[in-house]
Amino acid sequence: AALADVGEHDVALRLFLEAAQLADASGMEPIAYEFFERAMTIYEDEISDSQAQKTALSIIVGTLQRCVAFTAESRDSLVHKATGYSARLLKKPDQCVAVAACSHLFWGPAGVNGSARDADSVVVCLKKSLKIASAAQQAANTTGAGAGAALSLFITVLNKYLYFLDQGVPSVTLNVVQGLLEVINNELASGDTQVPPDVEAYYSATLRHIRHQKSKGGELGARYEGLAC
Repeated sequence: AALADVGEHDVALRLFLEAAQLADASGMEPIAYEFFERAMTIYEDEISDSQAQKTALSIIVGTLQRCVAFTAESRDSLVHKATGYSARLLKKPDQCVAVAACSHLFWGPAGVNGSARDADSVVVCLKKSLKIASAAQQAANTTGAGAGAALSLFITVLNKYLYFLDQGVPSVTLNVVQGLLEVINNELASGDTQVPPDVEAYYSATLRHIRHQKSKGGELGARYEGLAC
């Protein structure tokens, strides 16, 4: 609090979140919640630079994901705030990545007290991030710039879908995954998009992952059965 009072907002936010995680691990839920609220107040009132907001929000979401002692009511309140911050980031690519990251807040470790498992909310986050990626693609088509970056957003969202497919989230279906693959493949086949090497490598690694999972057989391989890539 003293650091926040003298303008060291980034440091204060990080320390409040670290204290929140330690309080959560010690089973001190009310104290952990208070530390989170203090961190979020700093985020809302003191952090205005878009890059600083992106970094701070990533830390907030990551810390909240690791906390397991909150009551359902407390957790819902914090998750609602975090997802709201994500959707209000200045740049669409940042919005897309942040909203997709929030999907993990709705699928905690199985059997851990206080961890959320809400398949419908996972899909809501993923669909919202996919909508933002589509808007970024439309903007790139209009301006003629940023098509490669927009394509990378689709690949990022695809990887989130694959993660939750691996986890067996029932609301994540092969139809959506296949549709994403077709969007990306069509964009690459059109030849209109200059694909940065790192984005191309990212997609190649994603396709290798899909083929590897299909080859495993068993329950996991069955989840990928019928997925053409």
